Parts: sequence; structure tokens; C-alpha cells
Amino acid sequence: MPDVDSKPIQPLIHIGYYKSGTSWLQRNVFEQPGSGFGGRSKGEPKHPIRRFVAEPLFGFDAAAWRHQFAELLADPVRQGLVPTISWERLAGHPFSGGWDAKLIAERLAEVFPDGRVLIVAREQRRMIASVYKQYVHAGGPCSVRDFLRPRTSSSRRVPPFELRYFEYEHLLEHYQGLFGPERVLALTLEQLAEDARAFVRQIGSFAGARCDDQFVAGLPVGQPANAAIPPLARKARRVVNKLVYRSALNPAPIATLAGGESFAGRVERLVGRRTRRFPFNDALDRRLVDWIEQEVGDRFAESNRRFATLTGIDVGALGWTV
Repeated sequence: MPDVDSKPIQPLIHIGYYKSGTSWLQRNVFEQPGSGFGGRSKGEPKHPIRRFVAEPLFGFDAAAWRHQFAELLADPVRQGLVPTISWERLAGHPFSGGWDAKLIAERLAEVFPDGRVLIVAREQRRMIASVYKQYVHAGGPCSVRDFLRPRTSSSRRVPPFELRYFEYEHLLEHYQGLFGPERVLALTLEQLAEDARAFVRQIGSFAGARCDDQFVAGLPVGQPANAAIPPLARKARRVVNKLVYRSALNPAPIATLAGGESFAGRVERLVGRRTRRFPFNDALDRRLVDWIEQEVGDRFAESNRRFATLTGIDVGALGWTV
């Protein structure tokens, strides 16, 4: 066992965002032999990375956490791999406006001051549509209109959904200030979709991982990690959520049903199987994105121009509003 207290921990810290290729990277890159990356990358229920989110505000002990993670990440280091942590929750949660994203970033910087940070963003209109679909799948009862326009109060008793969460330059600049610009890499989901092999090579070069050519050549290009839920299944799930599924997103349904979560899931799967091949699914999904486009307009244009300046990525050519 190496002297964990004397060696700096230099992991790749992939913080997300949500719905921006995280599952694809975890399954096809970070957890695969030949990628040059190693370690338990996901935020599994018992993975200590979850403490960065769950630890009470005044319970943080950077020195103790640094020692614990040094032991956890020592094995991939001995194998010549880049120790990797990948969990989209580290960028904050979109359902609650990313209220703790700044706090998480500061905790990560204290525990891993020599780490390198990977951020993957996505064009906002499609990102918001995908986040809304996940909200319903997780138990949310609101229509997309109510989801995007939550009721708030000046006392901010509960963190609400906020469109500002999708102004990516704020979090990017904060990480650059904490770790240094040379230790933060920001990419986009659109780049992954356009050329997955170049995308992975860029991450490997940034992190110092030895991605061998055979591994990169064998990447599953064009295969999404998570299948989309058909629109009618999503609508059915939202109705069931509102009626009987008590969850963190809907603490007071109209009626409480024992096993409400499993019942909602069964309804979603049943309707999904029967409607997956319906020819109008694409049109319904496009309608959702169109409505979101009308709702947000060009509010992200200035933010996207700033993001492009910070990253050198021509996001306008990738379909972002600029």
C-alpha cells in the first residue's frame, strides 16, 4: 500500500451535467479495460463520493476525506491507470436549480486540489426536454409548463427549478477559479454525437490516460446509453404519479397507494411497450422541444457566447443559440 498521505490524489473528476452522455462515458469508457481509466467511477449508493452531496453543511472534514479517497483510488494508480470519479450529481441537480453546485465544487477542490475536472454540457432546449422527461420518470406530477414555472416565494423555503442552472459558464468559471483553467476541460454532448472517438481521445489526452487505439476503434458509436420513454408512456406515468405515487417530487399525491412506485413503473412500461413504435412519437417529442423553445427564446444566447469564449468551442455550429 502506498503512503496515501504523502502522494497527491490526481483523479479525473467528471461532474456531469445530467443528460449529457454521462452513462455512455461510464459504461463505455471509464469502466472498460484499455481505456486508461480506473476506479469505481459511478456514484453507487455506498460510494463515498455521495458524501460530497449528503454530508451536513458543517460535517465536512477535508483531511479525513482526502485520506479515505487516497486509499480508495490507490489501486488504479498502482495499475498505471487514471483514477476516475464520475457522477452527474456533482454539477448540482436540475430539479432544484443546482442550488448546491458551488458548495460541491469547493468540497471537491479541498479534497482533490490536484485533480482534473471534466464537464460535459448540452444545448439547453434539448437538455431541458430530457430533464423534464427524467423528472416524470422519477415521480414528478407537473406538466412541462408548471415544471418550468414553479411557484416560488421570497423566503426560498425550497430550492426551485431554475433556468439559470443551464447557463453553464457560471459553474465552468467557478471550477476554473478553484482548479485552474488548465485543469478543467469542458466539452459538449454534440461533440460526442459528432465524433465519439475524437471526443474520448481528447478526454484521455487531458487526463493523461493511455487510451489504446484498439479500444478507441471499438467504441460503440451512435448507441445511446439510455432508451427514451415514449411520449404516451410519459403522459400516463405523470397521471399515475399525481394520483398515487408519493415521492420526494410529489410528497402529497391525491391518494397514497402501497407500492405506488412499482405500480407507476409498471404502467409506464406497459404503455411504453404498446406505443414505442407509434409513428407520431417523434412529432410529440418535437412538440415538447418546440414549446420549450418558445418558452426560453434566446435567453441563453449571451451565456452560450461566454461559454464559447471560455472553451474555444463553436457552439453555434453545434446548434446552440448564440
